[in-house]
Amino acid sequence: MEKDQEVICPSCGRFVGIHEKCPYCGAAVKKRMTVRFFRYGAVVVAVVGLILLYFAVRIIEIPTIKVKDITETMNWAYIRICGTLTRDATYFIAGAEEARIGQISEAIIKQKVKTKGTIINVRTFPGGRSLKIDDGTGTVNVVMWDSLYNMIPYRQSLREGTPISVEGVVKTYRGQLQIGLGSPTEIKIISVSEIEPPPAQITPLALGIEKINSLYFRVSDGTGDIQIRSWGKTAQGLIRGYAESLGITVEELLRTNRLPKMGDRVEVAGQLQVMAGRPSMTVQMPERVKFTSDLAAAPVIGPSPAEAAPTAPAAGVTSIGSITQASVGQWATLKGTITSVRVFKEAKGRTLKISDGTGTIDVVIWKNLYDQIPQRASLVQGTKIQVSGEIASYKGRPQIKPRSSGDIQILGAVPAVPAAPTVPTAAPVAGVTSIGSITQASVGQRATLKGTITSVYVFKEATGRSIKISDGTGSIDVLIWRDLYDEIPQRASLIQGTKIQVSGEIASHKGRLQIKPRDPGDVQIVR
Repeated sequence: MEKDQEVICPSCGRFVGIHEKCPYCGAAVKKRMTVRFFRYGAVVVAVVGLILLYFAVRIIEIPTIKVKDITETMNWAYIRICGTLTRDATYFIAGAEEARIGQISEAIIKQKVKTKGTIINVRTFPGGRSLKIDDGTGTVNVVMWDSLYNMIPYRQSLREGTPISVEGVVKTYRGQLQIGLGSPTEIKIISVSEIEPPPAQITPLALGIEKINSLYFRVSDGTGDIQIRSWGKTAQGLIRGYAESLGITVEELLRTNRLPKMGDRVEVAGQLQVMAGRPSMTVQMPERVKFTSDLAAAPVIGPSPAEAAPTAPAAGVTSIGSITQASVGQWATLKGTITSVRVFKEAKGRTLKISDGTGTIDVVIWKNLYDQIPQRASLVQGTKIQVSGEIASYKGRPQIKPRSSGDIQILGAVPAVPAAPTVPTAAPVAGVTSIGSITQASVGQRATLKGTITSVYVFKEATGRSIKISDGTGSIDVLIWRDLYDEIPQRASLIQGTKIQVSGEIASHKGRLQIKPRDPGDVQIVR
């Protein structure tokens, strides 16, 4: 009866529920003290709980863990990672800017632009093609891969003289600006009338920080690497804070591309995500990222002493001779001298064989990683390197697989390198074989030759070239495919009359002898 009086208005007799005052007639409805206590007590407990939770978040330190210890059960956890950047920080732009080609410059690299122009040249390269377009204010290359090109229904019309509009990201390759396309809808054929005449003056486009919608970088702690990303205001705040730490303006930072670089040390805390076994972290507050050259106070980066191989000749370095099938799956750091270099078919990667006196092992480097190594031209026979990576096995032979460009370090060249096989006839100079002594019996052997370029023949679609050299005793063809040719620093000097030294494997094609260099360092200009 008492409970009924709590929910029924004593004046009008209507149901009022939890109300202490009848919403119909305004009469007071008496409630028990316990109900009123729990009603207001729940609010107080909730507020106190939120306050305690706030202080807990502020006081309790975010745990620091190693990348190798990350599992899928840790998804959405807050963690801290200490390590080294394995590639330069990269930002992305929201939306596309309307621009004339003359406005495109290095100041807007990584920014998305829309522009128009007439195709004046079409060039194919292994795996893709480049369209050079002109709108009267300048020229720029529009680059796309064959997988994208083959999805364009009107691709046969993309030839010289065709006016097009494109929308893509501004990039730079070997010092030249280009626009990279990511979708077949980003290129369209237009009418000539849509290309406006060049203006009297070109106003440079400015890259404002408000256009940046994300910032990415990758970090390694010696046990693995993880991608770090931030969005919107957080990304912009990170860039502002980094500019302040350098004592420069944000505009100067972006114009000179002085964002954090590969090799910088970093401490970062954020929310973890693990998808398909690959970890990544999202930063939600700029102050959670600290770029510094001194993280001595931070937890040790890399494998602990207990995880290191017991036979390491130096701290953190394992002797190659101690690597066995039982080491497969473990992370190791090795030092050695490159004794040979083998490039995979279609230049998809390469294997460096290194030796430290206790044994030899193959270092497997795929093309996407090789292209990120700043000193890749030095990865030739005789160079001493340090490499970190996961031990693997292929056809019973151990190999080490680095994961990032920072896992490979050049330590310098050493003279004690196994000499290259020599051909039967003695070379006129130490280590150099005379061309006249090369015969069909030399096929398969490695040799070093010197000679003067007498002719250059470029293959169809510029897939490679054959350079004929002579040293007075004979002549031979030097076969250089395009992917290797593009990596030779002095390739512009490979013309008739230039004297060169080339090392490589002797081969034969239709009865004609040729030498095949494998690495950019195998072709050198002789002064």
